[in-house]
Amino acid sequence: MLNKSKKNVTEIENESLICDNLDQLKNTELNEIQEANFNLLKQLAITINHEINNPLTSIIGQAEISEIAYNKGMESKLRQSLQNIISEAQKIESITRKFQEINFLNTIAYHGNAKMLKI
Repeated sequence: MLNKSKKNVTEIENESLICDNLDQLKNTELNEIQEANFNLLKQLAITINHEINNPLTSIIGQAEISEIAYNKGMESKLRQSLQNIISEAQKIESITRKFQEINFLNTIAYHGNAKMLKI
């Protein structure tokens, strides 16, 4: 009887260890998933920052040039600046469309160890 009781205690201890190991494994997997999601989010932020800021900087510069050209009556310069603004805004439109059409993840190197999505 004592031997059977000892066996039950050992089985219970083993089951407890298995449960603890499963809990640790679940927590490890959850942490890995969260880290992967966070890394993807960082890559997305880098991509958006890079892809949108480049044409946006040009749009702002061209708008400032347009304002100066307008104030000085420089019609041809104003027309060229407005065409540049339209072109850069169309680039942003294209970028946002590419984000909507992503169907698999492909990354490329950015500055340092950072990566960004290839769109």
